[in-house]
Amino acid sequence: MPPHQLQFLLAVAFTVVATAAPKLTSAACIGDCDVDGTVTVDELITGVSIAIGTVDPSACIAMDADGDGAVTVDELVRAVNVVLGNIDEDPFPFPPTQFESS
Repeated sequence: MPPHQLQFLLAVAFTVVATAAPKLTSAACIGDCDVDGTVTVDELITGVSIAIGTVDPSACIAMDADGDGAVTVDELVRAVNVVLGNIDEDPFPFPPTQFESS
């Protein structure tokens, strides 16, 4: 998907999310960059920046749910769903070791 289409899609999503409060989850989940149990609009912006290549994926490993080193539109949509409270999946899709410091 070209970057301008991705930016448009995410601008629409952010319009919806901007008025939503961050949602608490029982554990770190997709999009929870700082592993504090919430997904914020700032974390979503980090995810978009990773997806379009302006930020290194290491800035938010929680955004890369499948661990392939990239953030896809699907992963961004899943993170937006966490913010909106629409979680129909395991909220902690990452192996616990992914968040352990070395």
